Amino acid sequence: MGAPADAFVKTYITEMTGKAMDLRRLVTESSGLNAPEMMAAFAHPDLGRLGITMMADFMAPERSLYYDAIFGAYLGQPAIRGWLVPAMADMEFFVFAPTAESVIF
Repeated sequence: MGAPADAFVKTYITEMTGKAMDLRRLVTESSGLNAPEMMAAFAHPDLGRLGITMMADFMAPERSLYYDAIFGAYLGQPAIRGWLVPAMADMEFFVFAPTAESVIF
């Protein structure tokens, strides 16, 4: 994992640990990470359940699209967070095994 992602994760864990899940949280400023760095940060094993909150934080406030093959599409950070965070809250850590190269729009 690269230095920018490691540093971001360390700061994120410090800032978010112990805070209650807030489905109204809206992150409007860029993380400052590029797409590969965001993917590296999201996959960091130290995040635990904070990984899902981080994933929602990386979404643009209005123009993000999260598509779930079973539950459908969610547009914008508030809708994505409102579904994603509670749906995944009980899972400790995610390991995504891609079947193809990542595509970032």
